[in-house]
Amino acid sequence: MKKKLSVTRNIIIGLVAASGMLSGSAFAAGNINIEETVNLNVKPAGLWALVGDFNSLNRWLPGIVASERTDNTRVLTLGDGGKVTEILLEEDNVNHFYRYAITDSPLPVADYEAKITVESNGKGGSVVTWKTSFNAAGLPDKEAENVMRGVLKAGVSNLGKLYN
Repeated sequence: MKKKLSVTRNIIIGLVAASGMLSGSAFAAGNINIEETVNLNVKPAGLWALVGDFNSLNRWLPGIVASERTDNTRVLTLGDGGKVTEILLEEDNVNHFYRYAITDSPLPVADYEAKITVESNGKGGSVVTWKTSFNAAGLPDKEAENVMRGVLKAGVSNLGKLYN
């Protein structure tokens, strides 16, 4: 009987996790986690006007040449013509963060979820934090991690060039 309860408990936990009913800070069950941050010389509200716009990634992330948004979905066009489809999972304009997931992409990822946050650095500027969680798809874990870390670093580095 104890084993049956354990199996039932695991099924319920799985269903709750799959339905997104866990905490807003929970990420997808990816085994690769990346976090990149940058301190910027701009107030959070001013920075959020750019970074917080779910359809503005092409304005600050190198390699994205276009972004088209319909409701909670954006389709990013890469420099090579590839398309990345993402869905907005949560948006908080008061606390300056949003979470999104990749649903279709040529990138070496599966189960990809990310969160972008803009906070005060306590000195009149901002800190941008970009966190991701995913599983590798089509490449070994370390190679997929290196590719995606490069994407995040390019984004935060470019924000540094724009605002510092």
